[in-house]
Amino acid sequence: MAKTKVKKEEIAEIKTKERVDKEENKIAPVVEQPVQLVQTAPVVQQAKPKYFMWTVVAIVIVVAIVFFMMQSSDKIIDEEITAAKVNGQVITMSELDKMYSTVPEQYKAFVSKETLLNQLIEKEVILQEAKKEGFISTEEEAKKQVDSIKKAQGISDTQFIELLKQNNMTEAELVKQYLDQITIQKFVNATILSKLVISDTQVKEYYTQNKEKFKKEEQVTVKHILMGDSTLSAEEKEAKAKSLLSEITKDSFCEYVEKYSTDTASVPTCGEYIFGKSDSFVEEFKNFSFSNKIGTIGTVNTQYGTHIIYIVKKTLAKTLTLKEATAEIITALKTEGAQKQYTDLALSLKEKGNIEILYVETASSQDAQDASQQMITLDSLNNGEAA
Repeated sequence: MAKTKVKKEEIAEIKTKERVDKEENKIAPVVEQPVQLVQTAPVVQQAKPKYFMWTVVAIVIVVAIVFFMMQSSDKIIDEEITAAKVNGQVITMSELDKMYSTVPEQYKAFVSKETLLNQLIEKEVILQEAKKEGFISTEEEAKKQVDSIKKAQGISDTQFIELLKQNNMTEAELVKQYLDQITIQKFVNATILSKLVISDTQVKEYYTQNKEKFKKEEQVTVKHILMGDSTLSAEEKEAKAKSLLSEITKDSFCEYVEKYSTDTASVPTCGEYIFGKSDSFVEEFKNFSFSNKIGTIGTVNTQYGTHIIYIVKKTLAKTLTLKEATAEIITALKTEGAQKQYTDLALSLKEKGNIEILYVETASSQDAQDASQQMITLDSLNNGEAA
């Protein structure tokens, strides 16, 4: 039995924040994401422009909305100090501190080190179980995953190195994280996701109960070429774009994307993006795209350079039919079911294992966390949500 058990209610549902401001240049911990892990393979979501997302892994994990109030200490924590032991495997304070340092400043008020430690423990027991069941991954697989994300986000080697420095992380450490993630993902795919079956009745019930989710706002489809060469001045970028504009036609647009665009993430799709007014694209880019007619080809300046934009199509706001929403619903239900099974499995493994939690937050921190949970409950009730 575990020497120290973690209450089930302390394991909150993991949420991912998909919309990341450009200032959040963080390489988030990649192994504590069950929602991502239960996909059928390591998946890079549809790439956003570099001006929308400048991060290797654009996922910010918020495990529980808790108020963090840690008392300051003059004691220097040596990296060999143990935060927890999981069946003999040590989790050091340096690991915990490094993970906490990747949380963007605006979220540190809501995420405690204790919560993140529980994440690390959960990941470790699942990883140990995966290896026990014979699931392994190679360093080559992990490196390919890192390379694919760099390519999808259009990040150069120089930018990649700078991002690692900003997050106090080495490339070897990032590869190790992906190595663990891929191992866990293989295990979850085989033991949980592949066994989940969603019935037509479940799909219909979900659609009926969540119709608001299937109301889609007006969207625009554009193709663009970014003049974002850092060696050019803003004036030179604009001049180059306007010079090309006189040559480009709808038929030749893709050729110019491939030849000139510095938004390498979108080059394989001819510079195409589909988005709504509420999506986190820079305002100048959105304003041009929605205010001009279909077929327009023009230029707009943003902080990332000059864009040549071709407005391809506009889709009016609508509510998806059950048929149109089915694929999305199945994904949501599988994610929900897999998340629950993942959490239940982690809890079971904790209870069966030998877990020692040596790191304990201060009393004031716990009081603040409890107070925050009460405020969240009241806020949920005020918004008509289930507490």
